[in-house]
Amino acid sequence: MTHPIKYEDKESTSVPRIFWDKYVLDDSKYYLTLNITVSHALVDGEDLAKVFERIRKYSLKFKNTIN
Repeated sequence: MTHPIKYEDKESTSVPRIFWDKYVLDDSKYYLTLNITVSHALVDGEDLAKVFERIRKYSLKFKNTIN
């Protein structure tokens, strides 16, 4: 995965880096790569964990609508 803003660009550390790939079907399960990179000075790990949990819950609901 590569983000359009270079990691070495320290001025961009306040910009969240969110990347997802296309979903893949494997053994009747869908998989999606998701990466979120944020500055720990701006976002607490617990808050980010809540975001991932909410995305997971929404994706489970979405799964039922694909088939």
